[in-house]
Amino acid sequence: MTETRPLPAWLEQDLPFIVATCVTHRQDLDHVQEFLRAHPDLLDDLLSHDRLFDKIQSDEQVFLRITPQLFFTVLMRHMQKALSGQAYTLEITASGERVPVFDTGRVHWLLQQRPVQEYLASLLSSFSRVESTTVVYRRRGYIYKHRHSDLDWKALAATDQLLDDRHRFMLYRRLGDLALFLTGMFPDFVISGRASGGAWRSRNTDTPPLEEFVAGGRHYYELAASHADAASSGLTEVLQLLADNFVVARKLLNILADDYVGPMRERWFAGILN
Repeated sequence: MTETRPLPAWLEQDLPFIVATCVTHRQDLDHVQEFLRAHPDLLDDLLSHDRLFDKIQSDEQVFLRITPQLFFTVLMRHMQKALSGQAYTLEITASGERVPVFDTGRVHWLLQQRPVQEYLASLLSSFSRVESTTVVYRRRGYIYKHRHSDLDWKALAATDQLLDDRHRFMLYRRLGDLALFLTGMFPDFVISGRASGGAWRSRNTDTPPLEEFVAGGRHYYELAASHADAASSGLTEVLQLLADNFVVARKLLNILADDYVGPMRERWFAGILN
């Protein structure tokens, strides 16, 4: 008999909400939850259920009832279905204009890659709580502490010189995540120059901030994908996909922010722009 693997912590936490929303013709919801734990493929199908999407979109207090991971997963599942019927997407240029581009096929293809979709949902969830990091390092016999916000790219990138290579994987990955998050969910903030802060300096000082962040995101995802820890954590493929398709991944998040998250963006990411 095959042993049933435990559900991810976020999915276990959200399971009662998912079942109560999607299963409306039964009273034994506890039994249904047990059944879905034993049949995760069926539970995965429920994440694409229209009733779940409608509930999340119509309930203004939903962010108090479910995990960010469920919220963004459900939105991306619905977006995947919606994109299949669209002829074009709107691309945000370095100057902030939104222009139609006939690249829906590429955008839809990337979103169909389940590891990418899961990674993006996890990435967005991680930024729903802004934290600070303390790096402890030794130099010339003295021990120092370097503390910074996870949203401070300049300070975050500076720690690269303080870490041994074996500790750099998480840094490279986080820098790639931060570039994708800011250019995807808050592009106007980046375009205005308020998010640059020396984040990624190209040789051309006239490079627009959006292009700087795109170049930096690609660079750090490449470094993360090539690090030995990426292979041991099973992330080499998804990180390389994001490095190779950074602009497409950014557009996925632009669409998510504009068409699905909307005003809820400030609730899920409170304090990001402060």
